[in-house]
Amino acid sequence: MIVPVVPLRGGYAFVPASEEACGDANEWMDTLKLCGKVLLYDTECGANLKLILQTLSRYPSQIYCGSKNRDDAVALLDAGCSDLIVDLDSVDALLPGLPANRIIVQILIDSNEGWVAKCIEKIEKIPRDCNRILLKFSPESFSNPPVSELKAAIKPALPHGCSLNIYCSLTSSREVALLHSLGIDLYVDSAILKNEIGLGELLSAPLVSDRPDGLFPTVVTDEHGAALGLVYSSKESICEAVKTRRGVYQSRKRGLWYKGDTSGDTQDLIQIKIDCDSDSINFVVRQHGTGFCHLPQRSCFGSDKGIPALMRTNREREKLPKAPTLDDRS
Repeated sequence: MIVPVVPLRGGYAFVPASEEACGDANEWMDTLKLCGKVLLYDTECGANLKLILQTLSRYPSQIYCGSKNRDDAVALLDAGCSDLIVDLDSVDALLPGLPANRIIVQILIDSNEGWVAKCIEKIEKIPRDCNRILLKFSPESFSNPPVSELKAAIKPALPHGCSLNIYCSLTSSREVALLHSLGIDLYVDSAILKNEIGLGELLSAPLVSDRPDGLFPTVVTDEHGAALGLVYSSKESICEAVKTRRGVYQSRKRGLWYKGDTSGDTQDLIQIKIDCDSDSINFVVRQHGTGFCHLPQRSCFGSDKGIPALMRTNREREKLPKAPTLDDRS
């Protein structure tokens, strides 16, 4: 999984490599939320807390604020922070009373000299209640993920049931596939996803196909989880879907298929998910018009049920003429 990181400084997102501000964090979140998870990373140890709380009201996110104040941690979790990143030297003070399943312990790796032994030593200090670790590698010392060391030494040293995540510089989408094969999620600065390596390319990097045509079965669901249909995607169609923020798929006969170009029943792309075997994907969309099916129904699997059915009923009733009131009759 790719988790984009939006570094914050002075109330704005910025590019760490150039130290330049690069815009409103909310504008970045509009695009990056396709990944499902996004990390807001406060580089000023809590100075951007107000901005983070405002952003959380629109986009539930993972947060690193660098603050050692327990009240700040509670405020962030209460405001909708999905996971709180906490430095190893702060975890003992912050953890009591907080939900351990929403805490990720960060370990900084600032030098490549003897880093493996130092990292294992720090891992052994993590409280047993915490089962997620984020290794943050200094870009000055590590130009790309140290995949071989992670596989040979770090993964075997993890406590049972502990998941490993890394925040590191990236040079190619191939590294994403390698890390994914090891069960490691990669955190990467969002500027790279916008400027150097495309977000669509990275999202599709872990995918594998055993089909002769190389396509990936794609389950299309709405924002409530209701299945709309089954189609196919290619890496090209995924990149185009990310670029246009629409439902774009791969027709086995006609090439790229922009859903709704002919029927008008377009889709807004909300999120892309990869399944546990990395051989199929889930497009989460907001369906417009009659529906996804070529028949006059919303889903290829029949009529709506539950909340989607209720919403459809409400939309249809809104189109009906309003019944006259007593005031109208007088």
